[in-house]
Amino acid sequence: MSEMIGRDKEFRQIINIINNYKNEKNLIIIEGDGGTGKTVLLNQLFEYYSDPQLNNVVTMRFDFRDLHSQSVYGLNFYSMQTIYNITDEKNTNIFSDSEVIQFSNYLLSNKLDGNEQQYLDYLGNIFSRLQNFQILLFEDTLDGIFNTKSNYIPLSFKIGALIPNCTAIIAMRPVSTALNNINLIKESLKDNNWNFHKKIILNPFNQEKIKKYFKFNNYEIENNFANDLLFLTNGSPIILSIAIEWELRGNNLKETCRKLLQKKYSGNQKDLISQFNYIITSPYRKLNKETDWVILYLAHLKHRYDRKLFKLLLGLSEEQINFIENDINKYKFMRKSLIKENELLHDEIQKMINDFAWNIIDSDFGIRLKITQKAVKLFYEVEIKNLLQKIKSLAPTNVTDDTKKISARELIAAWNIFMEISSLFIEMVDYKYMICKYTGTRFNYHDLDKQIREILNTTQFVLTNYKISNKVQEEVIYEGLANINPELLLGSKLE
Repeated sequence: MSEMIGRDKEFRQIINIINNYKNEKNLIIIEGDGGTGKTVLLNQLFEYYSDPQLNNVVTMRFDFRDLHSQSVYGLNFYSMQTIYNITDEKNTNIFSDSEVIQFSNYLLSNKLDGNEQQYLDYLGNIFSRLQNFQILLFEDTLDGIFNTKSNYIPLSFKIGALIPNCTAIIAMRPVSTALNNINLIKESLKDNNWNFHKKIILNPFNQEKIKKYFKFNNYEIENNFANDLLFLTNGSPIILSIAIEWELRGNNLKETCRKLLQKKYSGNQKDLISQFNYIITSPYRKLNKETDWVILYLAHLKHRYDRKLFKLLLGLSEEQINFIENDINKYKFMRKSLIKENELLHDEIQKMINDFAWNIIDSDFGIRLKITQKAVKLFYEVEIKNLLQKIKSLAPTNVTDDTKKISARELIAAWNIFMEISSLFIEMVDYKYMICKYTGTRFNYHDLDKQIREILNTTQFVLTNYKISNKVQEEVIYEGLANINPELLLGSKLE
């Protein structure tokens, strides 16, 4: 699989480190600019080590673009889920069902007491029982951690350091401007005995890798054509992938490059690259098929692909949406989220389509306004209400009956829904803010407060019924799972 992205050498390098240093706390950093294949490489490594036959290997994954990965509650949830999976999938009796419930209640109730050491001691006691496992942490977009509170960085490394036989494989963009955070990470690694083993730098493709990438996609190209592509794409794998998609539609990529580069001496490289990007994004201006509309909408909404959302937005039948899903899986510039495994439009492609499609076909933002309003009204508000009802139905109804048993499976299922609610809510608030920006209206905090209160009331009901301490019920929503405090969420935009 690693050959698909031309990263077979790096793939083998990382596997060798993981396999040869099993009894140490190792850190491997995969660093590269946007579109160089970090997430794809991380996904392939995760898939490789998630083989059910590897009974002594436990994989955990975090994506720091995901808001839950940026909170201690998110770390706790993924830790709980991993503990549950060890019992459920690895067929061991290390943790009983009741212990998973006990762990979750403690993690929620005691972090807010402010006694960090007691909290870490408790986690250490849990993780010490994993001595016979090799724990692999796959963490995508670590630069997202720089948006979090300053104490989160050292705390996250302290938690990771409690896990025996642990290797963390982290993908991140170069962040030379965030020197304070980089220094904080280095101090945290040193203080917690992490072994910074290797930095794998994913450079743009050179001429040979471009030829290999095209050969993998059933195209044999000569050196001159590979050099032309190198000049017009800067060797970016993600830009090369959209160029291949353009060629597959019956366009002549080689001839297009040749014509553009005839202007090489009359125009600078930046202008020529811009013209090239304009040409290869033409399908999302012409919109000849329904999948192109989905790609165009994804570029605006910056949303993981969601069947229900796009069925509503585009008014599609089941047959049409099935065709689109089959089609979209073939697009080489789509990627899978490390956590939720949803199809996502790569952020570099989002930027290209916004620059070279949306800003041309919708210069007054009228179409984007209608799409955003429709998404909020038909999908987000309805879906949040439906999920609130669903999570209510999962909770035990007789809270006075102490003999009522709650399974770990039920608890994990409820928390998954709970985290989805908070993700949808945050996205919805962002889109409501976008609507205000387009229409020049003020943000309706009263309306937002009513929605927060509805979620909060459901949260209190559910958490009470799961016998989680009363003192953390409000903080779980505001502080932990969602951060749906409008001032925190929109503070930078309101300044």
